[in-house]
Amino acid sequence: MVRDVFLKSALVLSLVAALCQPAAAQSSNPGQISGWKVSCGADRGALTKQGKTYIFRPSSNHCDGHTPWGWDQRTEIFSRKYSRNLQGRYLFETTVSLTSPSSQKFDVFQMHDARKACAPPLKVEWGSDNRVALRSHYKVAGKGEDHCIQNELVTANYQRKQVLKRDGTKHLLQILLDLDGHGSFSVSVLVDGRPAIQGQYSPDLPAGVYKSVSGIRMNTPKIDRSQKINFKHGVYAKNRFPFELRSEGMRMVRLKQ
Repeated sequence: MVRDVFLKSALVLSLVAALCQPAAAQSSNPGQISGWKVSCGADRGALTKQGKTYIFRPSSNHCDGHTPWGWDQRTEIFSRKYSRNLQGRYLFETTVSLTSPSSQKFDVFQMHDARKACAPPLKVEWGSDNRVALRSHYKVAGKGEDHCIQNELVTANYQRKQVLKRDGTKHLLQILLDLDGHGSFSVSVLVDGRPAIQGQYSPDLPAGVYKSVSGIRMNTPKIDRSQKINFKHGVYAKNRFPFELRSEGMRMVRLKQ
């Protein structure tokens, strides 16, 4: 069940102190998210790995079924798929450094659920203003892109001045996910150890009239539930742009409760 209130910043920082205490693996809730590989392929030289560092560069989108909204830039890795009932507190952690003359916004992390249309339950966006944002959609059952409903994730900005840089500066990026095993979760994003943004998500759509991203009005439509869960990391954007993103020491582990 989604929490009624946000985690306080003190709690967030206490979680950071627990980062070195991964939980023991369980059969349905693994101790480590694994199986990372390139998502849909990439242009030659666009995705390489040197030791513990992934290097992402521009690539066309090799996935099938491009959306009418574009998304021409895709250089990503993705994890194996897990049960939609995945439960526990998981930490995604990496040191990122971006070099780019462009202000193009892009998704640096996603929690996906195998849907064929609409944004997934969670996208962590590196904004054009170099601040972190959270994005999400509801997918109407049996419908496509025109019927996606923007899910206004309940969010709270902790430090509006907390910004990332595009000059090669290294930043510690930490994303804490608290999954309840029934499709709801809370998320906290920290940059260089300081809270940047926090939010909550529920797959349940309250009764009411909703408008899709293309302006279609619907009365409490039936919403698709997640089937499987997997995670993505890299650079996913509507438009291609010049960049090099380095991601060093990436890991995603389950923390002790």
